[in-house]
Amino acid sequence: MLRLLLKNHEQDLADATVSELYAFVRNFYAILSYNGKYEGYQAYHEIQKDSMGKGYFYLNDKIAPYSLLNIAKTALFLKKTAWARQFIESHRDRILSEDDHEDIYNLNVALCLFTEKKFDEA
Repeated sequence: MLRLLLKNHEQDLADATVSELYAFVRNFYAILSYNGKYEGYQAYHEIQKDSMGKGYFYLNDKIAPYSLLNIAKTALFLKKTAWARQFIESHRDRILSEDDHEDIYNLNVALCLFTEKKFDEA
């Protein structure tokens, strides 16, 4: 509901306000999801995708490691393993990290493989 309200009225608001409201809505759905309201995960995933499309997760076209992990874990919780894997692959060279971007990438791939029960590959 909140996501739809924001989507329907964002054109009436300043860009900075829209960005802040998207962050608020993401946090709202995260809190719901993490507190056992599992129906919130789908809305959380959708708001994450909306936010990515608007560039809210990126700084100089790079994504923070915790954002990459959070988005991937949400998709994996929803059993959207193919989407998560494609997302991780498409961001492999866009991880905001000086030294350990390959380790961050490998951790996210391992989470996908673990979710798929491919334990030997993980």
